[in-house]
Amino acid sequence: MPSQPNEISESECAFMRLQRLADVKYHNITENMEYALKDVIIHVRGKCSCNDDLAPVDDDSPWREPQVVQNLFIDENMHFTEIADLLDCHPETARNWVLRYDISQVPSTNRTSSKTVRLLQRIGAEQEEERKSNGGDEFTNQFPESSETY
Repeated sequence: MPSQPNEISESECAFMRLQRLADVKYHNITENMEYALKDVIIHVRGKCSCNDDLAPVDDDSPWREPQVVQNLFIDENMHFTEIADLLDCHPETARNWVLRYDISQVPSTNRTSSKTVRLLQRIGAEQEEERKSNGGDEFTNQFPESSETY
């Protein structure tokens, strides 16, 4: 799989742009042509040095494709600013789509495995157990009765 955008011929560049104009998803273009996603985006968006007569696809919104966002954020390990530069959007737009698709570099099964989270979960469970053993009323024994008058 070529890793440099200049390894893509002008005819392939034009073909990629035509596919995007026909609403072919980025991941389908990369699978069919066996090029890296970043390289396809560079050519479709016109950030290449190809002297093709076909204009770049300007009204494109690649961040709306979950596979694109996941590939760039996880597989390519790109920061929001790098994704934004590549996709011609604001870094906040890139961040919002990463959050919208719930894409995280930490697997979802490990997101709550920090010592602090486990400690808070244990404290919460202990407090719940104590509340149940006191009769279930959360306000019981919080204010002991006093004979003093204020």
